[in-house]
Amino acid sequence: MSRIGKRPVELPSGVEAKVSGQTVEVKGPKGTRSFTATDDVTLAVDGNKESIPDLDDVMKVTLDGERIGKISKSLDPWDVADTGVMYCTPGLFEGLRAAQADELYGLADGLAHLASSGLATVCDVTGHWWLDVDTPTALRQAEAHVRQRLRKSA
Repeated sequence: MSRIGKRPVELPSGVEAKVSGQTVEVKGPKGTRSFTATDDVTLAVDGNKESIPDLDDVMKVTLDGERIGKISKSLDPWDVADTGVMYCTPGLFEGLRAAQADELYGLADGLAHLASSGLATVCDVTGHWWLDVDTPTALRQAEAHVRQRLRKSA
């Protein structure tokens, strides 16, 4: 558990905050802002097909605005690639349970169920380095990249 998460948040004078369910509303001298947390799962995606290291193995995604339309390795046509990085919420487990009920047991199967309910969004990381580390070879490649970046910054 985070020690920071246990500390109360101190608000500046003239600012008040309310939490109701999954909605946080903050009022202050410059106006009011609110944010509602959802059960959406967010998947980091890359739209630059030329930069994707292994097109045959990449999980392909179609988009419906900022939401996942479909996700599968066999999609054609497709819009973006799954980078293997995901913001998970408890909603992911609902998708996995729904997939399991259909005798589907993969992470992409759970995401597909969430996508069909409009509960899977994307975050575009096109132009940033990434590598889906799912093999020993990919792990070595990622470690070499990190070592090289650390040497450059030293």
